Amino acid sequence: MCRSRSTQMIHLDHISVRSDAIGIVFCKSKTDQSGTKRRDPRHIYSNPMEARSCVFLAIAIYLACHPQLSMGKLFPGAAQKDRFGKQLAKLLSHPDPTCGRSEYGTHSIRKGAATFACSGSTGGPSIVSVCLQCGRSLGNVLERYMHYEGAGDQFLARVMAGLPINDASFAILPPHFKMPLDSDVSSAINKRPCVLLSSLVHHAQALEMLIPKSHPIFYSRVFTDVDMVPMLKARLVTHDSVLPATGIPPHVGLHKELTRATTEMRSIPNEGVAAGNLTQRLLKEMFVEVVAPMVQALASSAEVSPAPAAPPRIVNYPIFEWNPWQQRLLDNFITPSVDVATAWQLWWCGNAGMRMPPFRLIKAGHIPRSQVKPFSEWRFAMDFLYRVYTAETGLRIPENPTPAHATDTYAIILVKIKPLLQKTPKGRIRRGDQIKIATFASILRKVPQLGLRM
Repeated sequence: MCRSRSTQMIHLDHISVRSDAIGIVFCKSKTDQSGTKRRDPRHIYSNPMEARSCVFLAIAIYLACHPQLSMGKLFPGAAQKDRFGKQLAKLLSHPDPTCGRSEYGTHSIRKGAATFACSGSTGGPSIVSVCLQCGRSLGNVLERYMHYEGAGDQFLARVMAGLPINDASFAILPPHFKMPLDSDVSSAINKRPCVLLSSLVHHAQALEMLIPKSHPIFYSRVFTDVDMVPMLKARLVTHDSVLPATGIPPHVGLHKELTRATTEMRSIPNEGVAAGNLTQRLLKEMFVEVVAPMVQALASSAEVSPAPAAPPRIVNYPIFEWNPWQQRLLDNFITPSVDVATAWQLWWCGNAGMRMPPFRLIKAGHIPRSQVKPFSEWRFAMDFLYRVYTAETGLRIPENPTPAHATDTYAIILVKIKPLLQKTPKGRIRRGDQIKIATFASILRKVPQLGLRM
C-alpha cells in the first residue's frame, strides 16, 4: 500500500519480526520529507492458504534468489522505482485497446489496495488505519487528532494479506518452526528471518506448479538439496503454538469458539456420553491401559543396541545412451539465470532436486545447441573464479566438495572480486549482490587482463 518511491528506500535493517507479523519502518515518505515524524512499523502478514498472495513467500523467494544481499537497501540500485514501473507496464500490456497499459501504473496498486481494505467487507478496517498505512494526509486532522495504533494497523495488514475476514482462519498463524530450533533448521536459515524460510518451505509444492522450473528459486540451496524441504516441513506448525496471534477483531474470536463447539458436538456420538455403549474410543482406551505396562516392562528388560550409522547419501544422475559412450544427456537443459554465488554452487555441487550433476561435468555435446554459447560464458567465468581461489590460497578444490565447502570457497573469492562487482571502470555503482553470471562474464571479457592483476 506504500508508494513505490518509499519501497525502493527500504533497508534490510528496517525490517523486523514482530510476533506473528513482520514490521517495516519507513524513515522518510512523501508526507514526512524531513523524517522527523514517528517511525511506527507497518505490518505485513503471511497467507498460508494461498501462495499467490503471500507476501512472506514473495520476500523469501527474493532473498533466496539473492543469497549475497548484504545489509543496506532491500532493492539495491538507483532507479528501482522506474524499473518496477517498466516491468509492470510490460506485464500488463494487452492487445485489447480497452485494457491498454496507459490505464494502469504503480499507483493503481495503492488505489486497489485501499479500495479493497475499505469496501471489501462490511466489517473492514477503519479509514484512519488505511490512510496511515498508505501515508496519506488529510490536512492536519490525522497529525493532531488521529494517531497510529498497532492493533488497527495489524488488523488492516491481515485483511491485505487476503485472509478470510468472516472465517475463523482469519486468525491463522504463519508457518513457523517448532521451538527450540535444532541444528538442521539453524544451518538452513542462513542469517535470514526463520519465518520467511518457513513460508518458503510451506509453499514449496505450490511453487512447483506456479513457477517455471527455469526460475532461479529452484537453483537455490533450499531446493538443490533433495532432503531439505521434507526435513524442514516436518518441523513446521501453524496451529496450537505459543506464538500469539495479533490483529484479531472480536468477531473472529466468536468464529473460533463456534468452530470449536461444532467440532466437540460432532465428537459426542463417538464418545458415547450417557449411552452405556461400548464405543471404539472406549475399547482403544482399555487396550492402552492394559497393554501399555506390559510393553514398557518388555522394553526395559530388553538390551538396547545402538542404531547403525546411516550410510552416506549418494545422488544418482540419469544416464542416457549418446553416440558410442554413456553420457549424461540433458535434452531440456536451460542455462539458469542466477547470481554468481549460486552459479558457483551449481558448478561444484549441481542440483540434486532437479537431478542435475555438477555443472562442471557438463560438456557442450550434452546440452541443446542453443545453450552451448550461454553455457560457455559460465565456464569462462568459473575458470576465472577458480584461478582467483588457487592464486589466493594455493589450494585446489576437492573433486566432490560439499555445499558448505563451496560456500566457504566463494567467500574467499568474493573478497578479491568485490571491487569489480561494486563499481564500473567509470565509477558508477553496480548492484553487486545481484549481478547475474552472464553479466559477470561480460564484465570479465571487457577487461581481458583482469585475471593477471588480481
